[in-house]
Amino acid sequence: MKRAFFDRPVLAVARDLVGCVVTHGDTAGVIVETEAYHQSEAACHAYVGVTPRTRVLFGPPGRAYVYFSYGVHWMLNAVCEPAGVGAAVLIRALEPVEGLDHMRERRGMDAVRQLCS
Repeated sequence: MKRAFFDRPVLAVARDLVGCVVTHGDTAGVIVETEAYHQSEAACHAYVGVTPRTRVLFGPPGRAYVYFSYGVHWMLNAVCEPAGVGAAVLIRALEPVEGLDHMRERRGMDAVRQLCS
């Protein structure tokens, strides 16, 4: 996707990402759930302002912000809005569509419904 797609209000980007496909190597999944986060909300990592950890959230739009949540899951976010505004869309859930065997192997499970939970 072009950066201009992400250089918009975070709520609009969150809605428009549903149905898009995320690929990584030989695996892919359709985005089925997102969450929008803006620096004005206490739940947003950008709420604390610019720090070494949150710097990427303040632009430019279209970059990935990835963090490890509670030592369990890697969380993928797409930075949105103009540079200087802390906002991102969390890719909350994917429907696996390609590379399911590789996903199962990496996650150590057989059930497809558990792959992206």
